[in-house]
Amino acid sequence: MRIFLRVLGVLVVILGGSLFYFSNYIAEQVEEGKQQVVEGQKKVDTVRNFSALSPYTKDLGGMVADSGQKKIDAGKQDIHKYSQLANQLHLGGVIVVITGFCLIGLSFIPKKNH
Repeated sequence: MRIFLRVLGVLVVILGGSLFYFSNYIAEQVEEGKQQVVEGQKKVDTVRNFSALSPYTKDLGGMVADSGQKKIDAGKQDIHKYSQLANQLHLGGVIVVITGFCLIGLSFIPKKNH
């Protein structure tokens, strides 16, 4: 029974560590996405500013800017969704690792002989 708890505990610690690692990977990707959104927003704002200078380019620039703004808004929603996922996986990984160490610790408690 003790060996089973130890093996199970080690497997649970590995699973928790994997969740934690995966959450960090997602968080890095989210940060890159945030940077892309900021850069995209600057470009959309630039197009809007230039297209507003002339009534002839206003409609064309508005269409291009609106298309870009839709993509940026969709990116912001994805960032929010994956940011929450990363936070949940991070917390879950920590909880699973602690649970694994508790299982390993329980395996070292001697049995009482009655």
